[in-house]
Amino acid sequence: MVIHNADIGILSEEIANVTIQNITTTGDHLAYYTIAMAAVHNVLAEKVKVYNKAVYLLSFNTFSAKNVYKDCEVFTDSALDQHSRTLQSFI
Repeated sequence: MVIHNADIGILSEEIANVTIQNITTTGDHLAYYTIAMAAVHNVLAEKVKVYNKAVYLLSFNTFSAKNVYKDCEVFTDSALDQHSRTLQSFI
């Protein structure tokens, strides 16, 4: 799936045991998030490709635990965002 010129690519909140995969974000528009995990548990994001700029690229947010970004590529100024404490979240 390609998400083009979005303010937010995928905003996940209060979910568990989910895989987000094969997502590409593109465009000239500055996004706020590309992928955000907020208060989620056991979420796997894999094969995500980010070509657009964003305030928060790959993000773990408050109350998230046991989440993984796997085989993801960021082609802009890359950074892993952690808004608050997250427990056992890895990249």
